[in-house]
Amino acid sequence: MILIALFAFGAVICIHVLFVRLLIKAKASFSPQIWLLYSLCIVNVISVVIVSRSDLLYHLLVLNALTYSYFHLFNMSDTARRIKLLILIHRGKNITNDNYSIESMIEVRLQRLHKMRQIYQDADSYYLRSYFLLGISFLFEGWKKILAR
Repeated sequence: MILIALFAFGAVICIHVLFVRLLIKAKASFSPQIWLLYSLCIVNVISVVIVSRSDLLYHLLVLNALTYSYFHLFNMSDTARRIKLLILIHRGKNITNDNYSIESMIEVRLQRLHKMRQIYQDADSYYLRSYFLLGISFLFEGWKKILAR
């Protein structure tokens, strides 16, 4: 049973890579994180059809837990400044304060939230489009309070 879940997890990653590469070739503005969630949805639907009813709950728990871990690993590697700095240094690029100003950091984060369809801009203001990440943020804030951090 675990092998089927691992195979399905591999399928999620392959579909995600395929989507992202196709969108890059199409020069589309997109969020790789959203396409990972779409990939997971596709594999979950296929799993419901293929996996026996007695094993389905276990399979979906393992598949979604693995994908959740991959999501955070992928997200961390995509957004971590330290990783970007190491790559820039390795490639021999110039690192300036202009690349890492507070304004540019905020702009990049706002662009990411816009691409993930979490916010939209109207004139000079930003508004919530979705409460999904906000809800998750509140969960983490609550968890911090429980941990007394």
